Amino acid sequence: MPQSRFAGFRPLTTILIGLALTSLFLTGCIPAVDPAPTPTTYSLTYIGNGHSAGTVPVDTTAYESEDRATLAAPGSLTKSGYDFIGWNTSATGGASTRLLAGSSVRITFRDLTFYAEWQADDPVDPVDPVDPPVDGTFTEDTSNRLSMAIRDYYRAAYGLSGAVLKAKLQQIITTGHTPGTYTGLWTMFQTTDAIPSGAHAGQVWDMYSSTSADGSTAAYWFTFGTNQDSGSGTTEGQYYNREHTWPNSTFGGASNTTPYADGHSLTPTDKIVNNLRSNYSYGEVVDGAAENTYTQNLSCLGTARPGLGYGGTVFEPIDIYKGDHARMHFYQSLRYYGNSTFLTCAWAAPGAKLLPWYDTMLRTWAANDPVSAKEIARNNAVQAYQHNRNPFIDYPILIELLDLTE
Repeated sequence: MPQSRFAGFRPLTTILIGLALTSLFLTGCIPAVDPAPTPTTYSLTYIGNGHSAGTVPVDTTAYESEDRATLAAPGSLTKSGYDFIGWNTSATGGASTRLLAGSSVRITFRDLTFYAEWQADDPVDPVDPVDPPVDGTFTEDTSNRLSMAIRDYYRAAYGLSGAVLKAKLQQIITTGHTPGTYTGLWTMFQTTDAIPSGAHAGQVWDMYSSTSADGSTAAYWFTFGTNQDSGSGTTEGQYYNREHTWPNSTFGGASNTTPYADGHSLTPTDKIVNNLRSNYSYGEVVDGAAENTYTQNLSCLGTARPGLGYGGTVFEPIDIYKGDHARMHFYQSLRYYGNSTFLTCAWAAPGAKLLPWYDTMLRTWAANDPVSAKEIARNNAVQAYQHNRNPFIDYPILIELLDLTE
């Protein structure tokens, strides 16, 4: 009888493949493999908004969150007696929510609808609208949108324009401004930045972790006090701290100065995301770039996209809060315009004067993300704390009337 000789162990992969083939032979079927999850997609819809002829553009793209879309040209779309002046997120129009055809918009967690905005032709001079042209004069909103107390707050500025208007508004929001303390912000946040209702009512409304405009969903949740920054923490979702939306390193950084604790420009945010943002400018990144760092709510730190007007590293918040941050920076520039403690930085010249590329971007952000109920409530709560208001929330049209650049 021949002797068997040990030839070594078979590789584990050979054994596993053999078992799999045996299973296939015996059962006659291949084990099921779960399909990859289908990503959530979002749509971009155009509305003719009273057009009389032509075809409304149709966008059939199924966008995923963080994709960019370019707003369509009006093409053959017309309205008798009117000129097309842009696409608007509001059916009733308005400069603060208008975007020009060809503008780039970012898709983030929601479908987008844009309405054609029309401006009446002047039968005598087609270049001039029938309505009086905007002459830069600040006028009172006499509707019921604002309380009389808020309208009276700006009383001294009505009828003014240009540099005189800017100086008067700066005086209004500076006079009576009673600076709080940096420590006091922990208490202020409990009324200015709390989720107002729903399952998470009373918890922290952090724009760096929230994933919905009404604050009802988030990547994670913080409880005031319990999750307040303790000096530790290594991952997202552990602690919140105090974010200077206009980084304090660019205006001296001393904690006893007024801008350091200005509630209109500080918000509670995740500590790790705050550290990631560091003192980088807000901006728009190159989507999908390998070097991008995304947070859990898809805010992103990365290289500025081509065409932005700036070539460095930027931090891009999600679209539903871009308008909030834009109006905070409009406030910061107006409130501290000409203040010598504000230094040159990536987005501003000395004296808190916005650089042109940044001013243009913020205007687009403000138009895409109009003033929300969150901002209105926060403006009221911050006023109760430090006795001044953010004019760009009360009167969004102001950014069309003021020059905050150098």
